[in-house]
Amino acid sequence: MIGAKAGRSSERGQGLILAALGMAVLLGFTAMAVDVGLFLHDRRSLQNAADAASLAGVPFLPNNPGAAEAAARQWAANNGINLEEITAVEFADGNTLIRVRVQRDVPAMFARVLGFANFEAHAVAAAQIGSMNGVTGLAPFGVLEGAVQYCSLPPPVGCLSTLKYDVNDTGATIGDLDFDGDGGGANEVNEMIKGGNQNPLCSINEPSPPPGCPTGEGQKPGNSTGEIRDAINWRISQTTSQCDTLGEVVGPDTNSDGRPEIVSQCNPWSKAAADTDGDGGTCDNLPGGIGSCRILAIPVIQGNELPAPSQDVTNVKFALFWLEPFESGKCSGNKCEVRGYFIDAEVSVNGLLGDLDPENTPFVVFKLVE
Repeated sequence: MIGAKAGRSSERGQGLILAALGMAVLLGFTAMAVDVGLFLHDRRSLQNAADAASLAGVPFLPNNPGAAEAAARQWAANNGINLEEITAVEFADGNTLIRVRVQRDVPAMFARVLGFANFEAHAVAAAQIGSMNGVTGLAPFGVLEGAVQYCSLPPPVGCLSTLKYDVNDTGATIGDLDFDGDGGGANEVNEMIKGGNQNPLCSINEPSPPPGCPTGEGQKPGNSTGEIRDAINWRISQTTSQCDTLGEVVGPDTNSDGRPEIVSQCNPWSKAAADTDGDGGTCDNLPGGIGSCRILAIPVIQGNELPAPSQDVTNVKFALFWLEPFESGKCSGNKCEVRGYFIDAEVSVNGLLGDLDPENTPFVVFKLVE
C-alpha cells in the first residue's frame, strides 16, 4: 500500500511538471501570436504609407524627380513614417517610376521572454506614370488634324476655335462618330456627348496599344444638330461655379514637363468622381456633380478633310477641348458651330497604363505597379 501511494504521488508530481511545461509552451505560442499580430498590423500600416508616398510623388515625374522625392517623403511623414525609416527613394524606367522603401523595428511585447527584442518590418511600393492605353469617355466628334489649334493660357484674343458640324460635310471640321458600330440615331450622339464611349479606343500613334483596342471607328449618318446643341448646353449647365473658368480648371505644371495639369477637384475623369454606369464620364449620372463638364475629350482624326459618311476614320491622337456657349442661331438646321479652346494640358485618369507619350494623348495614368 505504501508503494502504491508513493507511485500515485510520483505520477501527480510528473503531471504537475508536464502541466507547467504545457502552460509555458501555450503562453509562448500566445505571446508569439500576439506579437506577430501586432507586427502584421504595423506592416500593413507601413505598406499603406509606402503606397501613399509613391502615389504622392509620381505626378511630378518624369521631369522633376527632386519634387517627386520631396512629395513622397512629406506624404510618408504625414502618414506616421519617421524620415529615418525611409531607407530609399528610387527612380527607374526613365524616371517614370518611383519606388519607396521603408523599414521599421517593431518592439516585441510578450515575445521578449523568448529572447525576441523586436521584429523588423519592411514595405516596398512603386508607382508609375504613363499615358492611358485605351481612352474612354470621348465625345463622338472626329476633329480634323488641321482644326486643332492650341492656345497659351489665358487664351489670347483671336485664339478661339470654331468646330463646324454640317450634315452635308460642307466645310465641316468635325464629324459624327459611331463608337459602338451599331448605328443608332441622334439620341445616341446626345448620350455620348454627356458620357462618352464605354469601350476603349486607341490611336495609330500609340507606342503600345493593347490587343483589341481599335484605332478607328465608323461615322454616323443623319442630322444630329439638335442633339449636339442640347447635350453641350446641358454639360455647360451642369458645371459648378468652382470649375466654370479655365483659370479654375487648369492648374500649374507640377512635373515640369512644359504642360499644366487639370486640377483634381475639376477633373471629370478623376477617381474621386463616381462613374456609376461605367461609360467613362460622370456628367450624365451626377447632375451638377464633381468636375468641370465643360471639358470634352475628343478624337483627332487623320486627314484635313472628312471622308464620305460611309467610310471609317482613323484616330491619330486625342485632345482636350473647353466648351464656350453657343452664339445665337449658330447651331440649328443642318449646321452647328461648337466654340471653345483646345487645352494643351494633362489630365489624370484611372485606366490602362501605357508608355508615356504626351504628344499623343493628354491622358496620364498614375498606378501602383508594386
